[in-house]
Amino acid sequence: MTVLGTKRTRKKAKQEIDLHIEKIYKGWEDLSNAEIIQIQLDNFDHYLDLALADTGINPLRVVHGIGDGVLKKEINLRCAQTFGVLRYVYEGYNPGVTLIYFKN
Repeated sequence: MTVLGTKRTRKKAKQEIDLHIEKIYKGWEDLSNAEIIQIQLDNFDHYLDLALADTGINPLRVVHGIGDGVLKKEINLRCAQTFGVLRYVYEGYNPGVTLIYFKN
């Protein structure tokens, strides 16, 4: 688990993360679909770890978009396997957003 304030990362937990590839990776146009998904999931894992370490984040709002649902399914799988995640639900009016709630 990533800890806030370590030399490993200077990034801080966020209330919301946007996983659209154009928001997180320059030059994404030259990547394969598999590479894009991997970058998005690495970004998700990083910010999920930070949110788990920060008790002020609850819920974490993850914007993954709708698309074919591949990224959404992977996020759900990772949430189901992550200790500390209480539940995860789609935002009522937007199926392209998942809200992740943590155990306190």
